[in-house]
Amino acid sequence: MKESVLNALIQLFAVVAAVNDDKLSPKALGIVRSYLERWVMQHQIKKYLSLLKEYHRSYRNTLESAGNKVAPDEFIIKHTGEVCHKVNHDLTRKERLIIFLRLVVFVNEDNVVTPEEELFLDDVASHFYISETVSRQIRLFVTRQDPSECSSEHVLLYDFREQKLVPPGQISKKGDCLVFIYIQEADVLFVKYAGHRKLTISKKPLLPEDVYLFRDGSVIRDDKGDMPPLYQTDVVKSFQRSFHVDKIFFYGHEVSYQYRSNDLGIKPFTFSETGGTLVGILGGSGSGKSTLLTLLCGKRTPHSGKVYLNGYDIHKNKHRLKGLIGYVPQDDLLIEELTVYQNLLFNARLSLADLPEEEIIRRVEKVLLDLNLYYVKDHQVGNALNKYISGGQRKRLNIALELIREPAVLLMDEPTTGLSSADTKNIIDLLKQLSLKGKLVIASIHQPSSDVFKRFDRIWVLDRSGYPTYIGYPVDSIEYFKKISTQVDVIETECPVCGNINPDQILEIMEARNVDEKGRLTEKRKISPREWYDHYLKLIRPTIRLPHKKEKLPHSSLVVPSDFKQFLILAKRNLLTKLANRQYWIINLLEPPLLAFFLAYFLKYITEGHYLFIENRNIPVYLFASVIVALFIGLTISAEEIFRDRNTLERESFLFLSRPAYINSKIILLFSLSALQTLVFVLIGNSILQVKGMILPYWAILFSVSAFGNMLGLILSASLDSIIAIYILIPLIMVPEILFSGTMIPYDDLNEHLSNKKYTPLIGDLMTTRWAYEALAVAQFRDNRFEKQFFAVERVISNNSYRTSFLLPEIKNTARYVGLNKDVDSLRPVICHKLALIRDQFHRLVRYTGVPPFEYTDKLYPDSLREEFYDDFMGYLDFLDSRFTRLTQEATARKDHILDSLAQKMGNDGLLKLKQDYYNNRLADLALNRNSFKMIIEYKGEWIRKKDPIFMYPENDWGRAQLYTSNKLLHFYYIDTFFFDLFIILLSIITLYFLLVFDILRKIISFFRF
Repeated sequence: MKESVLNALIQLFAVVAAVNDDKLSPKALGIVRSYLERWVMQHQIKKYLSLLKEYHRSYRNTLESAGNKVAPDEFIIKHTGEVCHKVNHDLTRKERLIIFLRLVVFVNEDNVVTPEEELFLDDVASHFYISETVSRQIRLFVTRQDPSECSSEHVLLYDFREQKLVPPGQISKKGDCLVFIYIQEADVLFVKYAGHRKLTISKKPLLPEDVYLFRDGSVIRDDKGDMPPLYQTDVVKSFQRSFHVDKIFFYGHEVSYQYRSNDLGIKPFTFSETGGTLVGILGGSGSGKSTLLTLLCGKRTPHSGKVYLNGYDIHKNKHRLKGLIGYVPQDDLLIEELTVYQNLLFNARLSLADLPEEEIIRRVEKVLLDLNLYYVKDHQVGNALNKYISGGQRKRLNIALELIREPAVLLMDEPTTGLSSADTKNIIDLLKQLSLKGKLVIASIHQPSSDVFKRFDRIWVLDRSGYPTYIGYPVDSIEYFKKISTQVDVIETECPVCGNINPDQILEIMEARNVDEKGRLTEKRKISPREWYDHYLKLIRPTIRLPHKKEKLPHSSLVVPSDFKQFLILAKRNLLTKLANRQYWIINLLEPPLLAFFLAYFLKYITEGHYLFIENRNIPVYLFASVIVALFIGLTISAEEIFRDRNTLERESFLFLSRPAYINSKIILLFSLSALQTLVFVLIGNSILQVKGMILPYWAILFSVSAFGNMLGLILSASLDSIIAIYILIPLIMVPEILFSGTMIPYDDLNEHLSNKKYTPLIGDLMTTRWAYEALAVAQFRDNRFEKQFFAVERVISNNSYRTSFLLPEIKNTARYVGLNKDVDSLRPVICHKLALIRDQFHRLVRYTGVPPFEYTDKLYPDSLREEFYDDFMGYLDFLDSRFTRLTQEATARKDHILDSLAQKMGNDGLLKLKQDYYNNRLADLALNRNSFKMIIEYKGEWIRKKDPIFMYPENDWGRAQLYTSNKLLHFYYIDTFFFDLFIILLSIITLYFLLVFDILRKIISFFRF
C-alpha cells in the first residue's frame, strides 16, 4: 500500500475518533494496531500510531477552536470527503471493504455507535461506493451479538455440535459460535468468534470478539482436535450453495493412459471435485500434466477408467455435454491476423447463435472489460516475431475465448507460463473469480508463488511418468510430504511472521536424491515415483468419495449456428484474416502477372525481325507451362491454410462445428483468388504472345487446374503435422505431373511397363496436367478462327487418306505375306496372328465406316484359306480404296470451296493473315504427329493409327484415347475433348473434396502411425 494511502486512512481513524473522544482509548489503538500489522513492518507501527495521535489532536483542536460554529456533522462530511477522495483511485473493491469493516470495528470499540459515527460510516460507504445493503450487513456483523439479525445470504454460522455451516437462526444463541460474512462481489470473507475454545486461524490465535479477514488458503483449527479443520474454500463454497448456482460434480475413476513408445502417461488416478473450486495441478517435466488435461477435456480417450460430469461419461456423451467443458491448451489458440475484438467476436458468433447480434457484441465488450482487454481490442494479435499485445494479454484473450460461452468446467494448461508475476496474479485472480461464480476450474501450474498457491482451493500433485501423489488442500500439502519423508519440521509449513508458503518444497521433497559416500548427489531418488504413488493409494485414495447417481447437467449457453450460417461466419473471418495480411495479398496478386510476363516474354519466338503467331515454336511450351504455373500457384496458396488453423480448430473442436462449413469457407476464398490469379495470367500471357480469341477456354482450364491445386494443398495441409513435410511433398506431386503429362516425354517412349501405344497410359490419365494440356492444345488447334472453318472437312480427308495410304496397303502387304507362307508349318503361329489382324480391322471398318462387310471374313483362318476367294479379297480391298479415295476427293473439294469463299470475302492477303494470327505450325505438328515416321503400328493384336491423332475417332467406350484426340467416346456418345477433359478435372476436384471433408488421408496416416 502506498504511504500516501495509508496516511489518509490513518486520518479517517482520527476523524471519527476526534468527534467523540478527547483521548484515544487503548482498545481503539489496539484496533488500529491490528490493522497496521497487515500493511507495515513491525518497527513502523509505532510511527503510524504516533501519526494517528497527532491527527487526532489536530482534529480535536479544530473542533474545540471552532466551538459551536462547526457542527460535528459538517466536520465529518468535510474531512471524510477530503480523505476518501485522496485514496479512492488507489484502493480496490476488496481493500475498501476491509477498510470499511475496520472502521466499523473502530467506532464500535465501546459497543456504542453514536449518530455522528453512523454519519461517518454512511459517508465513507458512500465515497467507497459500498451499497447500502452491504454496508448494513457489515455493521450488523460487527456490532450485533445476535447473528440472527444478519441476512442468511451474507452470513453463515458454524455449528460446533453438528460440525457444519448453517444459516443464522438454526443454532442456539448460547455457547461457542463462529460467524462468517461473505461479500461475493469483492470475494472477501470475514470471521468473528464468540466462545472459549482455543482456535487458531492459519496457526495464529483466533481471539474472541475480534474480526479477522479469512484469507485464501487459511484454515481454522481447534488445538484440542474437537473439530475438523475448517478451510476457507469450504466456507466460500457453502455461501455459493446459497447463491443457487448449478451443481457440478466432476470426477474420474481409475483413469489411466499410456503412450506406446515410453512409460509416460497417467497411472490409475481417481479424483472428485465440485463446482466453485479452483484446482491446481503441480508436477515436474514429464509428470503428465498436459496428458491428464487432455483426458479430462475428452480430447484423448483413457486406456482404462472413466471421467464423469454429473454422472455422464464425457467420452461417450460428448454431444450431450457439448459446451460444458472448456479447454485452453498451453499454446496460443488465436488468429494472429485478426484483432483482439475480432477473435472474440467471431468465436462468440459461433458459440451463441441464439442471441441477437447486439447482445453478442454486448457480451464481447463485457468480457473484454472484465479481462482488462478493452483498451487493446483493436490491436492485431500478432505472433511471436511481431508482437502487438503482451504475453499476459494473449493469455487473457485465450481464456476469454472460452469464457464467452461460460463452460461449467474450464481446463487450462500452464496458463501462467512465461508471464510476469503481475500477469500471473491477474490470471489466477481471474480464474478464482470464475470459481466463485460456481464454475470448476482446473489448471496446471508451474512454480507458483505463495500468494498464487494459496488462491487454489485444491491441488493435485503428479510425479514423473504420471504417478499421482497428492490430492487435497494446498495448506496441508507440504505437511503431507514432510511427514512421509520423515522431516523434523513437519508443522512448519509457512512463515510464522508473513504467513508465506514455499510451494517449491513439494517438488524438492518429492524429487530429493540420495548422496554417495563422498557427499555427491546420485541419480537415485530417496523416494521413487512408485513409492509416492503407493502412499497416495494408502492414505489419500480411500478418502475420495465418488458420487453414485446422475445429476441434472448444468446449463450450457453454447448454441451452434446452422451449417450455412457457420459457413458465412467462417468465410467472413477467413476473408478478414487474409485482408489483414498485406504480404499475403501483395505476393499472391503480383505473382501471376509477373509469371505471365516472364513466361510469355521469354517464349515469344521472333523470326526475321517480326513476330508471327504461326511461326512461334514455343506455343505448346506456353500451354504446358501455363498449366504447371496454375497447378503450382493453386498448391502454394492453400498448402498452409488448414495447418495454420490447427490451434483454432483444436479450440473449436469443443463447439462441434460443421467440418464442411469450415472447408467450404476455405474453398470459396481460395477458388475466388485462383479465379482472379488465372484470369490475370491469361490476359497478360495471351496478350504478349498474341493468342487471340481464346481467353475463356484458357481461363476455364487454368482455373480448374488451380482449383485442383487448391484442393490438393488443403488435403496436405489437413493431413500432415509438419509444414516442412508439406513443402517437401509439393515437388513430389509436381514432378510426376510434369513427367507424365505427355509433353516432356511422349507416352510411346515411356518404360514399356508404363506405356500404352493405343491410349494414353493409365499413369497419364491420373495426371491432371495431361487433361488440362490436352484440352488447351485441342481447343487452340481446333477452335481458333482459322482452323474451325476447315476442321470438319480436314477430319474427313485425314481419316480416309489414312485408310487409303496406310491401312489398306498394310492389309495388302499382310495378305501377300500370308499367301506366300501359309503352307510353312513353322510360320503357322505368325500366319494365325496376321489373319487375326486382318479380321479385326475388317470388323472395325464395318463398325466405324459403314462399309459392306467382306463376304469371306469368317474364312480368314489358316485352315480355311482357299485360292478361289483370294481375288475376292483383293477386290474387296480395291473397293474400299476407291470408296475412301472418293470420300477424300469430295472432302478436298469442299475444303477448296471454303478456301475460295474466304479468299473472295477477305482477299488472299486477309486469308493469309487470318492463318498467321490464329494457326500455329508447331502445335499442328504435335496434334498431327508430323514428326513421327510410323503412321501405323502393330500393338497387342491390332493395328494402331498414329497419323493425325486430333482427327481420330476414339473407339473406347470409357473415354480412353490417344493424346490430342478431339473427341472422347462415352457409351456411344462422342463428347468434345475440351469439355470431357474439363469434366475429368472437375470430377477430380469433387473427389478431393470428399477426401478432405471426411479427412481420409489423415485417417490413413494415423492408422499406420506407430
